[in-house]
Amino acid sequence: LEVIQTKVVGRAVVSTREFELGSMVIAEPPTMFFKTQEGFLEMFDAFLRLTRKDQGTIMSLQESSLSGRSVFLIQGEYQSFKHNNRVAANHFTVAMAKKLLAIVNENSQRFELKNTLHNTLPSVKTPEERILFTGIYSAACMVEHSCNPNCSTTIREGLIYCIASRNITTLDR
Repeated sequence: LEVIQTKVVGRAVVSTREFELGSMVIAEPPTMFFKTQEGFLEMFDAFLRLTRKDQGTIMSLQESSLSGRSVFLIQGEYQSFKHNNRVAANHFTVAMAKKLLAIVNENSQRFELKNTLHNTLPSVKTPEERILFTGIYSAACMVEHSCNPNCSTTIREGLIYCIASRNITTLDR
């Protein structure tokens, strides 16, 4: 797969080879993920844990417009962690915080993880407890919407899989 720039939709993913029906087209871990229920602060902390390259990738993704309520909430959260001397306050301006939220709103997927790997998730109290995460899959989020899709997607154990739902030829989007 390759990301190209188009006049109509901006960036898009095209196939650089053929895929048969049922073939795996994408298997991708999230570039960034955070516990959904912990909100904005966890989102900012997750972003700051990324490499500079991954931060650049995330910040280059398409943004959605934010509702007035979202803008109000992000400004309040920003003031709160600035007041409490949180690390994120030293790295974000309000404008950057709004942009990151707009990118997450446009490009994120939600998924659940169950702790089955000997308590590798510290906040999971029992092996069967499930936690809801929000993740950004930087390649998969550039796949265009289609009313006649050539792939179906699913998320399992945090990985997103795009499977060919019909034969895909070279240069198909």
